[in-house]
Amino acid sequence: MAQLLFFDQGHRYELDGVEIPSVSTILRFLSREIYSEVRQADLDRAAERGSRIHKALELLDKLGEVDADAETEPYIRAYIRFRQEHACDWTGIEKPVVNEQLRYAGTADRVGTVDGQPTIIDFKCQNSIHKPLVKAQLNGYLLCMDKPHQLACLQLLPTAKYRYYPVTVDPRQFLACLELHETLKRKSAKGRIE
Repeated sequence: MAQLLFFDQGHRYELDGVEIPSVSTILRFLSREIYSEVRQADLDRAAERGSRIHKALELLDKLGEVDADAETEPYIRAYIRFRQEHACDWTGIEKPVVNEQLRYAGTADRVGTVDGQPTIIDFKCQNSIHKPLVKAQLNGYLLCMDKPHQLACLQLLPTAKYRYYPVTVDPRQFLACLELHETLKRKSAKGRIE
């Protein structure tokens, strides 16, 4: 089996010593289209908040407790409410996954069972969900798994509430972005356009 390494600094993956793209990198075509009119400062602020929330939820699931600041607390309460209302058993928490054949990797927020069903969940901490992007992201993770899973998005809200969305298994959008990514990496022979 190949060795996958994840480097948090720069959010990079290596497979057997060779850098491979992340699911996020592959989905940049969708992300740019969706977020092109959002100010970079707002994107950076949302990304920083999302990282803090994800880290807090990881600590909560691994240690059973977490300290939270005032901004993070309602999202944690929403997650606790979700866990109280659904039987969850995680086999992977912030789990790096890889597709060795297609040579890409990503980190699934949670892998395990929800209400007895094998599930891959992605957490979102923003007020609006960009459904095509979430669908492509989760299907990218699914293509890294050996067994079938249902897909779901857990939207955590600043009101300490949550929304749980089932996501259709359909990798076409992810694979289209992967094809664009690969196309831009290919080099044509000198004097040719292939």
